[in-house]
Amino acid sequence: SRESLRDISHLEEWSTKSTSLLCFHLEKCLLMRIGTREEPHRMYCMHSSAGPVSLALKENEKDLGVFIDSKL
Repeated sequence: SRESLRDISHLEEWSTKSTSLLCFHLEKCLLMRIGTREEPHRMYCMHSSAGPVSLALKENEKDLGVFIDSKL
């Protein structure tokens, strides 16, 4: 949705303005749609010095020892 794209842009802006020590590792960023409602598949991107990078779509992910599934 437009709100999601706006939120991603705000996070990117905040990370670049706050400090050079805090940046997103784009190879670790991903997209997970949570819920059962069908949404149109949109591409979400973040920006690097080389240009826009599409976020990979994942069905499940393990983070800090916790498994997260898109069918929550």
